[in-house]
Amino acid sequence: MIGATTQHKKRPLLNILVSFFLAFSVAMIPFPPWAEVYRPDLVSVVLIFWCVYQPARVGVVSGFASGLILDVMLGSPMGQHALAKSTIAYLASRFHKRISMFPLIQQMIVVGVLVFLDQLISSVIRGMLDNYAINWKYFLGVFVAMLFWPWLFYLFAHLRRRSNI
Repeated sequence: MIGATTQHKKRPLLNILVSFFLAFSVAMIPFPPWAEVYRPDLVSVVLIFWCVYQPARVGVVSGFASGLILDVMLGSPMGQHALAKSTIAYLASRFHKRISMFPLIQQMIVVGVLVFLDQLISSVIRGMLDNYAINWKYFLGVFVAMLFWPWLFYLFAHLRRRSNI
C-alpha cells in the first residue's frame, strides 16, 4: 500500500518531465530553412501550461532551468533563453488563476502574448550580443504556437485527469 502511494505521487512529476523532454526534442529537430520561421516554441507552451495548471510544481525555477537547457542545446549565449523562460514562467504563475478561468480562445491569445514576449526578450539579447537585426518573420512561430495551444491543452488535460495531477 505504501509503494502505491509513493508511485502515485511520483507519476505527476514524471508526466511533467516527459512533456518537457518531448518539447526539447521538437526544439532540436532540424527544419528546412524556409520552415524555420514557423517553428513553434513548444518549450514555452509546455512551460506556460504547467505554470498555469500546476503552479506548485512548475514555476520560475523550472522556467530558468528549461531556459538554461535550451541555451546549452541550441548553443545560444548562456542565459538568453533562461531569462526569457523565467520571465514568462513568472507571469504565467502569477496570473494562473485568471488564465485558467479564460475560455480557450482567450487562453490562446495569452499564450501568444507570452510566447511573443519570450521571443522578444531572446531577440533583444541576441541583437545586443551579435548585432542581429530583429526581423518580423522571427515572430511567425508565435502564431503557430498559439495554434498548438488547444491541442496541447486537451492532451495535457486528459493526461492530468488520467494521472490525477
